Amino acid sequence: MFPSLKNPPWLPVAVAITVFAAAVALRLALLALLGTSMPYVTFFPAVMFAALFGGLYAGYMVTVLSACFAAYFLIDPAGDISARHAGDWLGMVIFFLSCLMVSWLSEFMRRAEKRTGEAEARAMSAAEREKAGAALLQSEAKFRSYVENSPMAVLVVDREGHYVDFNAAAVDLLGYPAETLARMHILEVHRIEDHVTVLSDFARLFDTGRVNVETCMQRGDGETVWVSLHAALLDRDHAIAYCQDISGIRAAVESMRERLALQEQLAAITSVVPGVIHSFRRRADGSFCFPYASAALESICGLQPAQVSQDATAALNLIHPEDRERVNRCIEESARGMTPLRDEFRVRLPGKGDIWVECHSIPSREADGSILWRGFIHDITQRRGNEELVREATRRLQLAVKSAGLGVWEWDIAAGSVVWNDRMCELYGIAPTDFDGRHATWSGALHPEDRDRTFAACREALVGEKEFNTEFRVIHPGGRVKTLKGDAVVVRDQASRPLRMVGLNRDITDQRYLEAQLLQSQKMEAVGRLAGGVAHEFNNNLSVILGYAELSKLVEVDSSKFREYLDEIIKAAEHSRDVTHQLLAFSRHEIIAPRRVDLNLLIGRSEKTLWRLIGEDVELILTTSDHIWPVLIDPAQLNQVVMNLVVNARDAMPHGGTLSIETTNVALDEICRIGTPETRPGEYVRMTVTDTGVGMDGELQGRVFEPFFTTKGVGKGTGLGLATVYGIMSQNGGFIKVSSEPGEGASFSLFFPRMNPEQAAGQAQEPAMDAGAGGVLLVEDEPTVRLMAQLMLEKIGYSVLVAASPQEALEKCRRSEGGIDCLLTDVIMPGMSGVDLSVAARAICPGIGIVYMSGYSSDLIAPHGVLEPGVLFLQKPFDAATLAEKIQQSIRFSRTP
Repeated sequence: MFPSLKNPPWLPVAVAITVFAAAVALRLALLALLGTSMPYVTFFPAVMFAALFGGLYAGYMVTVLSACFAAYFLIDPAGDISARHAGDWLGMVIFFLSCLMVSWLSEFMRRAEKRTGEAEARAMSAAEREKAGAALLQSEAKFRSYVENSPMAVLVVDREGHYVDFNAAAVDLLGYPAETLARMHILEVHRIEDHVTVLSDFARLFDTGRVNVETCMQRGDGETVWVSLHAALLDRDHAIAYCQDISGIRAAVESMRERLALQEQLAAITSVVPGVIHSFRRRADGSFCFPYASAALESICGLQPAQVSQDATAALNLIHPEDRERVNRCIEESARGMTPLRDEFRVRLPGKGDIWVECHSIPSREADGSILWRGFIHDITQRRGNEELVREATRRLQLAVKSAGLGVWEWDIAAGSVVWNDRMCELYGIAPTDFDGRHATWSGALHPEDRDRTFAACREALVGEKEFNTEFRVIHPGGRVKTLKGDAVVVRDQASRPLRMVGLNRDITDQRYLEAQLLQSQKMEAVGRLAGGVAHEFNNNLSVILGYAELSKLVEVDSSKFREYLDEIIKAAEHSRDVTHQLLAFSRHEIIAPRRVDLNLLIGRSEKTLWRLIGEDVELILTTSDHIWPVLIDPAQLNQVVMNLVVNARDAMPHGGTLSIETTNVALDEICRIGTPETRPGEYVRMTVTDTGVGMDGELQGRVFEPFFTTKGVGKGTGLGLATVYGIMSQNGGFIKVSSEPGEGASFSLFFPRMNPEQAAGQAQEPAMDAGAGGVLLVEDEPTVRLMAQLMLEKIGYSVLVAASPQEALEKCRRSEGGIDCLLTDVIMPGMSGVDLSVAARAICPGIGIVYMSGYSSDLIAPHGVLEPGVLFLQKPFDAATLAEKIQQSIRFSRTP
């Protein structure tokens, strides 16, 4: 029957090959999207197209070629037909039968269309029409059979859009009963939003004769189903549509799109993750590979992911040789226990040096016996560097805290536990090994008098009223009391509830002790200033009393009683003068005048005094060397040194003993400086004071020269005696050493620098000059003292000019015309000091001598209380003899070239 169609013999082959090639190309294009699932999806339309346009043979040819191609290339495993299972063969049979039916249906439609055209072209004979009718009935019966048994939904619709015929597959696809579907319009099985598109496609079908679309149809149960619809005209009033359910295909495509989008998102994420996302496999044979590694592998390790996808040797060889064994051990432990793999190790990059990386991954055992770790590797070089900086900063902080002597503590308020560092334990007199970490250890060590106040400060800090910043005393287990300074901050949670207190303790025992001593020193300084001021005013009055008493003795009076009374007045005034000198010495306002002193001579003169000072229970032994060198020191100071040391030795022997004083010449070299930095090489006169008293240990020896330090009872010592000795020795260029043992007595060795020849020459006595030769300018703002001094000078024989102020004195200098040999001036006067006055006077009268007088010393004329060479000072009160001596010395100094 087919030759009657009068097609060229090559047409079916050409159509079949062309359609098959197009279907294969389309299926291969969808391979990345669909994979090997739905292998026949593009071949159903190909078979229908080939049958419609190429005939039945073309449909058969495409069916066979498609089945073979899909079976060989599109079903796993590809290329091995023998490995197909029953499901694959069943699918192939269904595809083959469906395509045969589609080919028959398409051929039937093509022939029907052809017959319709031929009937219109020519008239048929009755016999031919009858025969054609019978053939048509037979063809229709076959078509009906094919349609009814086809797994593809087939629907016939009229020009108004009503369904007039359909097969069972269409009923199953749309989910409506057959009687209901027979009365339905095409719009009723489509969503409302698709009605415009459906009507447009329906109109195009009757205009063009064919429509191929994908549309969404609504089932009777409310579900939607996507179908691939291929429609063609049966006649001018009817069309037939083939519908294949592609919901699964669309779902697979949508799933594939989502998976591709997810892969794109994953790739975007891994591109910004600061590390390598990877899967690391250890195969059953022990070899390693990276099935997946993100692109960051190149930036960290300098390797492309493809370089390690099959063999990880290149990556493993980058591990630092010193870390490789540990990394292998970590891998083995993770594989053996299926525990997370986490390690930090170095990677050695050629030309770039070493970097630190951290690996963290989770293992899983695969079906083929391999172990797959999934995780990440990231560069931690900067973090390791920062950690090293933190460790170094912590070490420095610990050293700083240790060197500062700070006790560091932390109190966990909820747990009640406390953490102390070693210094904290030391501050509380507890060995670190004995500290039990309880808060009660701290509270129990507080001094009972400070406990309530310290607890109150702690409560105020916890409630946030103020910071914990207080001082308190603690009692060591041995009874020793320490004063501590405590500072702390409270660490709180988000609700401002206190969690911990962290703070510092600092030992301020010595600081508070020194502050107390400083306060005492300041009080004594104030008393000294008061005493000095009183002595100054008293000296002015004594000067007048002594002066007039001296002058009165020069008056010729026959009464012996009168002279006796004057002697008593002078004696009482001199005693008062000695008292004021003691006040000035106490207030440190007594000016010293170093001079040549023979230690042997001074000690010998003081022997009787020393015997009276030490009492009958102490034996005094004096041992002096011959030819002792002279020393330069104020005799009063030297006497004070001796007296202080003797008193200290006497108090160290409450039950009697032996006190020895020895003098000798010594020469010290550099070796003697070892262990004693203040020792200087040179020649010295050594005076050693030794007692057989209670002695001292090393700790007491280290503090014996501290101001106010004393081991005597309350009221029995000020703690200034040895400190004064130390200060006098330092002031005069000497030093002192002490040696002692408990119960063995003590020995104090004083080293006085030998007086050099230049100093000795300056101390040589010069011949005396005749008294009363010269003119003296007297400047004193106190009228009584000024008058008394004027009378003394005139009585001695000097020519005296008197001035009540510095300004008046300068005016008389200008008018004197060289008649002034000496300026005798008070030191402290209104408007100008005596020192400033002497400078101005010498500018007018060069070469005049200068003598200062005062009842109160001043750094203006004697820096640090020591007179400069050539500076003469007259201490008030003074007598006529002393006044004459100072004036004579001043005139001699001024006349000496």
